[in-house]
Amino acid sequence: PQVRMEAVLACAAIPEARSVLVAAAAAESPRDGWIDYAFSQAVHHLKGRWLPAFRRGELDFGAQRKGLGAVLGASGSEGVLDE
Repeated sequence: PQVRMEAVLACAAIPEARSVLVAAAAAESPRDGWIDYAFSQAVHHLKGRWLPAFRRGELDFGAQRKGLGAVLGASGSEGVLDE
């Protein structure tokens, strides 16, 4: 779990839309409270990058359904899928 948490923290430091895909990959595996916190912080920190790309259809989560759900849930944005 610590390696996944470090990966999530590291991806938040890379200001690109696709960085959130690393966090989503970590969400595919079991998480603890530390990973959950790091994950939510990464999603919020990168939101200005990944959300516009996601809405334009430029961000592909592939088979990471659980990760996509976790990202959307952690984003705290109602209506993310409305546009």
